[in-house]
Amino acid sequence: MIALILLRMCGGFTKLVHVARSTPPSLALDELHAIDEQVRCTFTECQAIDTTDSSWIQAQLSLSRGGLGLRSLANHSNAAFIASISTAGLASPSDNFLADAVNSYNRHNKLRDVVLQTCHRACISAKAEAGSGLGHELRNTRPADILASNWLCGKPAAFDLTVVSPLNPTFISEAGRTAGSAAVAAELRKHSANDAKCSELGWTCIPLVAESYGAWGSEAVQAFSRLASYLATRTNSPKSKVVCSLYGRLNLTLVRANVRALLLQCGCSLQEGDFSSS
Repeated sequence: MIALILLRMCGGFTKLVHVARSTPPSLALDELHAIDEQVRCTFTECQAIDTTDSSWIQAQLSLSRGGLGLRSLANHSNAAFIASISTAGLASPSDNFLADAVNSYNRHNKLRDVVLQTCHRACISAKAEAGSGLGHELRNTRPADILASNWLCGKPAAFDLTVVSPLNPTFISEAGRTAGSAAVAAELRKHSANDAKCSELGWTCIPLVAESYGAWGSEAVQAFSRLASYLATRTNSPKSKVVCSLYGRLNLTLVRANVRALLLQCGCSLQEGDFSSS
């Protein structure tokens, strides 16, 4: 037991986490795999047991997830390096944090498309970028990324999607004290900008705000809950399963776009299809 605690606290990942955070994974991946193998061999010798591949995978999980906390350097190296880049401020902390690097990987549009596709699957009549045909004064400030007809009591809903960063200087002080405060501020800003236009058009303005690390604003949570109810009824599926699937698609899309933007900002060369949705 003492040997296991020393190995977990003083060997492997804990000793070399700085290397994982400061070195591009492609330059050190072979060495990290070698260190992981040394940790496995040490564990086997100390405990006098042989480990199968499946049992070693479980051993690498955290204690709270039923593992032994012997984390893999190789498996965590990509996330560690990306987190280090973000913390160091190499990505802009503005509202365009982790901004889209190329137009074909537009984070905003990819998230919008997930919501739009879910609306269509739930048989909700919806269209993207509504407002372009409403006259010159509205053409450049479309109040709806998605316009969903008959959303509530026969009234259309104008979904306005945006992603904000808690690291924005405007939000960071309050974000350090209150979780989700950046999303709340963005929702208020969207209402201030769009409520008058939407009221004139007979629409309900619903901001869909995501923080860049994955948290969604309260109005988005309510909208996704209603959307999941419609889809669950349509597909005869449990609502909990539909909600889980919807958040899974949204957050996977967000993470992939964030990783791509960070890697491109670091000058990494990416190929068509890298981090694309499956």
